Amino acid sequence: MELLPLNFGYISSYYYIKTDTVELFAKQLDSQSKMENILEVLSNASEFEYIPIRRREDHLLKMLSEDL
Repeated sequence: MELLPLNFGYISSYYYIKTDTVELFAKQLDSQSKMENILEVLSNASEFEYIPIRRREDHLLKMLSEDL
């Protein structure tokens, strides 16, 4: 039996992103996606869980989330 990577595996390894993120993009985005949907899907990428909040940025992020 031969084991070959799928396209999602190729894409995720090339761009250094998780396979679940690539799968999320593939399921929820298409050529007809509007900018609002694209930004929503991008913000749901699991890689954003690990970005640290910089000093003094927490107040700005709170204000931004309240406005949105």
